[in-house]
Amino acid sequence: MSDMPKAFPHPLYEKYVLKPFYDDAKTYYYEPMLAANKAHTVMLYECGIITQENASALLTALKQVEADGLDKLSYQS
Repeated sequence: MSDMPKAFPHPLYEKYVLKPFYDDAKTYYYEPMLAANKAHTVMLYECGIITQENASALLTALKQVEADGLDKLSYQS
């Protein structure tokens, strides 16, 4: 067992499970998650849970993620 990698994730698990799962999630959930995150940010602001400054910062960041597009996103362990 001493030849087993000590770090998580194991390289094979990363290659055959985590990265493919990430790529699928990115493909199918990118747009719905952006929409959900925008709506959630607005709801948090309207309920007084976050400030207008924080809501603005979050929405600006989400717009940047959207402008960057899928190609800029990649799996990182």
